[in-house]
Amino acid sequence: MPASRCRVSYTDSEGSHSVEVHAETLYEAVAMAVAEFKQDQTVHIRRSRDELTVAVFRPPVEHKIKLAQVEKWA
Repeated sequence: MPASRCRVSYTDSEGSHSVEVHAETLYEAVAMAVAEFKQDQTVHIRRSRDELTVAVFRPPVEHKIKLAQVEKWA
């Protein structure tokens, strides 16, 4: 699977934090984000039970459809 752009978010007592990474898997995205969060002294990931949210932005898909196809479908 090719790498996808992902936004990884985490909320702690100081608020919500997010970073964008390019990763091939969800686990890779979280690992990369945690590495970035650890460099930021304002983010406090403390426990392995802490939950992070991963939004995956896949490459856009473009389709070309002739009007005749839609008319036939309708």
